Amino acid sequence: MKKRSSIIIAVVVVVISIALGGYFLYLRSFKMSQEYRNTPSHFLFEVKKGDIYFVRIDDESRMVHVVRFPRFSFDPVTKSYIESDYPEESLRKVEKLLNLGSNGSFYALVDEESIDDFSKVVLKKEMKDFGCLLKALAKRSMNPLDIFKIHEWLRKLSTDTNLNRYSFYKFLYALSNFGVRYHEAVGITKKPVVVTSFFDVLEEAEAEELEKNLSLLVDEIVASGNELVRSPTPQNLSRYKEAVFSSERVSINLASKVEEINGLILDLYK
Repeated sequence: MKKRSSIIIAVVVVVISIALGGYFLYLRSFKMSQEYRNTPSHFLFEVKKGDIYFVRIDDESRMVHVVRFPRFSFDPVTKSYIESDYPEESLRKVEKLLNLGSNGSFYALVDEESIDDFSKVVLKKEMKDFGCLLKALAKRSMNPLDIFKIHEWLRKLSTDTNLNRYSFYKFLYALSNFGVRYHEAVGITKKPVVVTSFFDVLEEAEAEELEKNLSLLVDEIVASGNELVRSPTPQNLSRYKEAVFSSERVSINLASKVEEINGLILDLYK
């Protein structure tokens, strides 16, 4: 009887060892993939008839930066909309606008239905807003068995994408394990409009909100040590803020003003 029990225990141990070995080999295939190891990585999610979300993952600083671009965002420098019929083109426009390069760029076209399908499977709740989905994923802890479901989850979220199981795993892993900062795109307008005064024509509440967002975004980027601003000098930063918050200039074109601001921002990147 004891001999039989010993054999059963030995078989169970061998089976568990083989299963664990197989699991760690499979996990290693994810961690050693080129898509996972490339850093920094960019991800763009374009919501049909909605906003665009640009995500930058930096493994070295263990930070994830999420920038939301409202629908119909207009770049006055290139005089074109950020949104495109093709998400890969939208991604190139955003990278050019922010003057950022990467070692891996991925995109996906999603809609409210696919966001909801994905959320029901992964989070066990209904959710149609992609911004809320990102925040929920950032609070979720990765399960060791998630790697076996990654491909199914990706198909739920998007079929128009260049993401694969390895890059999507990195995206979910970084959201769950890295620090996450959320930004609203500033220096971007909807279709350019001619105004007589940059701050006076805007309603007071809108002007205050714009000023607040501009200030917060600049301060956050500088404070985070992100490579967006490699060596900001007090003179450049002062010049930038002075131009942004000047309320004395009148008879200007809003698009031209924003173009000037973007030019000053680029001075900080050099």
